Amino acid sequence: MSETFDIKALLKRTKLNPVQKMGLTSRFKDRAFPAPAESDNVYEVAFGQNIIYIRAAEGGLVPDEMDTVADVLQRARKNEQKAMLDMLVVIQVFPLAPETVATLIEEWKENGVESKLVSGPALAAAAE
Repeated sequence: MSETFDIKALLKRTKLNPVQKMGLTSRFKDRAFPAPAESDNVYEVAFGQNIIYIRAAEGGLVPDEMDTVADVLQRARKNEQKAMLDMLVVIQVFPLAPETVATLIEEWKENGVESKLVSGPALAAAAE
């Protein structure tokens, strides 16, 4: 069995405000998140000069759960820009399901945001 984290362990690694943390904790209290593994694909995403890394992992947040996260962050912050920055923090800390990563990368690509696979089995397969 691979190692997992609960929501509280992941939230400790963020700088979200207490209201956001409480909202996410209540919605994901019984959810286990996979720990980083060699089977994960990691993507580098460049928003201009800002570069983030996101992890695609089986058992990560699926698109419906991402909508829930966005809703919680938005409600806790009246400023939409700050809520978007909070979301960038969340997607760097939380594992995302492969289909979630594919959706995000496609949406970002439409807005001119560049991304590339930097590690994982998909990169090894592409190199062969």
